[in-house]
Amino acid sequence: MYTSKRPYWQKIFKDLADRDIKTLLIDSTAIRVHQHGAGALKKGAESKPADETIGRSKGGLTTKTHLSTDGKGGIQQIVLSGGQTADVRLSLELMHSVKPDKVIADKAYDAD
Repeated sequence: MYTSKRPYWQKIFKDLADRDIKTLLIDSTAIRVHQHGAGALKKGAESKPADETIGRSKGGLTTKTHLSTDGKGGIQQIVLSGGQTADVRLSLELMHSVKPDKVIADKAYDAD
C-alpha cells in the first residue's frame, strides 16, 4: 500500500479501497443524438462503423448509457447501447465480475 507523510492521502486511498459491493445499483439513461451525429463517413472510409451504439426509439435517434455502482457510489461498469435496447438485456453485463448480495434497479430490469 502507498504510504505518505500526509494523512489525508492515506484516508483517500483507504476510502477508494473500501468498496461496498454487497449492494449493486443499476440504471440507464437515454441521450438524444443530433440528426447529423450518425452515419457520416470519415475521409477514406469505405463504410460506416458497425458499433456506433445509436438506435431509433420513440424519441428519435438515441444512445443509452447503462451504469452500475457499488453501495458507496463507486462506478463498477459502464455500457453503451442503442436507444431501442431493453434495459433488462444488459443487466448481466452490468453485474460482470461482481457478486453482489443485493441488486437495486427500477422495473425496467425486472424479468423472470
